[in-house]
Amino acid sequence: MAEVKGDETGINIAGSPRVSVRINKQLDSDTSNEIETRPTYINHVFLARTGTDVFMDIGIVPSDDLVAFREKQEVRFIVLDRLVMGLETFMTLHDAVAHLHGQLEQAGVLPNEKIINT
Repeated sequence: MAEVKGDETGINIAGSPRVSVRINKQLDSDTSNEIETRPTYINHVFLARTGTDVFMDIGIVPSDDLVAFREKQEVRFIVLDRLVMGLETFMTLHDAVAHLHGQLEQAGVLPNEKIINT
């Protein structure tokens, strides 16, 4: 089992004030799951909410569809997995994405515009 150590902040434990927690992330070493050597590549994500559950479909828009986009202006979104989370986890995800976005923006490596607006 591979271990990835990192500091995570802003975890809310059962309604308590937000505290810093050190998380020791471990990847399941199931031989049928090659996450350690071949992570899932995605180029599109779709978010939806129902009640207090947030759904995140992750997957790919095939490159052939992107090439033909000018002709038919429609692309397929092939969902590889669906994640469902509560609001606390969603807020943790939001904070992590905002933090990483700020770092990438400061480094000047973010694209100026999106290829596809959905």
